Amino acid sequence: MGATLSKDGTSTADVQIKIAMAKAAMARLIRLLPCSSISFPTMFRLYKAVEVSIVLYG
Repeated sequence: MGATLSKDGTSTADVQIKIAMAKAAMARLIRLLPCSSISFPTMFRLYKAVEVSIVLYG
């Protein structure tokens, strides 16, 4: 694990990459929302497993 820093010491590019990855994962996850066979607690656990881990760890 680590962060990529630019020459000026910021990690803006790394953050933008993680946000883009999270958006892509959310776009895939959003297709499951209309599915009535998946309960809200299960959807929330999926969200935490996919989105939060991508944002935190890439």
